[in-house]
Amino acid sequence: MLSMLFINNWLQLIKATKALFISLLVLTSILMQGCVTPQDKQKSTKKELHHLGKEIVDMVAIDDKQQTPPANNSLTPAAVPIKNLYLEQQVSSKVSAESAANFQAALRLMRAKKWYKAQQLLDKIIAQQPELSGSYVNKALIALHQKHIALANEQLTKALLANPNNPYAYNLQGQIARKQGNFNQAEKSYRQALIIWPQYAQAQLNMAILLELYRGRLLDSMKYYQAYLKIKPQDKQAQRWLAGLKLKIKRAGLTAVNANDKTINKASRQ
Repeated sequence: MLSMLFINNWLQLIKATKALFISLLVLTSILMQGCVTPQDKQKSTKKELHHLGKEIVDMVAIDDKQQTPPANNSLTPAAVPIKNLYLEQQVSSKVSAESAANFQAALRLMRAKKWYKAQQLLDKIIAQQPELSGSYVNKALIALHQKHIALANEQLTKALLANPNNPYAYNLQGQIARKQGNFNQAEKSYRQALIIWPQYAQAQLNMAILLELYRGRLLDSMKYYQAYLKIKPQDKQAQRWLAGLKLKIKRAGLTAVNANDKTINKASRQ
């Protein structure tokens, strides 16, 4: 009789333990959906190497919608000019038909990972029109794909000498600096890209990730995530990252204050 009672109690204990385990498993799954590891966010910025290769950097076609930011630009953390300095320059830039054709061909070769042939075409463009900084940016991309970091930085320096208002060059420069652990330089580069182009979504996202994961400035990071999502509201992954960041802020006991607060602005400049 005692044996049966013991067995019944033991079975009930096993069932209770199993139910508790399942509950904990479900809860963990829910929490993980709102949290993101640093590795996930680091991987996301690698995608931009492919996006940049598809851009016509210094020969970009003018999009009138990009010239005028939304009326409420309060989510952009830094004080920035209203117009896109880079796109404004494109109106007066003169690109020969041959250079434009070679540039498009170089982009196709880059997508096919035919780096040597792509570089030959970019060098040809530079010989004919050295003022077109997009060629240097794409040569930097080729160097990165070949793991030549120093050469990539050298090409970006040339790009910015040719056109100091190239936001793509600053953004890529920021990515390289972040990978090298130079977080001060990364922040400066991202910020400069956003001064030139306040609506540069990828630079907004890169800055948000940098400030959250590498600088520990959670409130500043939140503003950049919000600015990015205002431009890219359908990005579900970034929405999850922002939700996870808000949990961090809550657990840290931080309180969001007015963006004009002098303390916040001082912290942003450090």
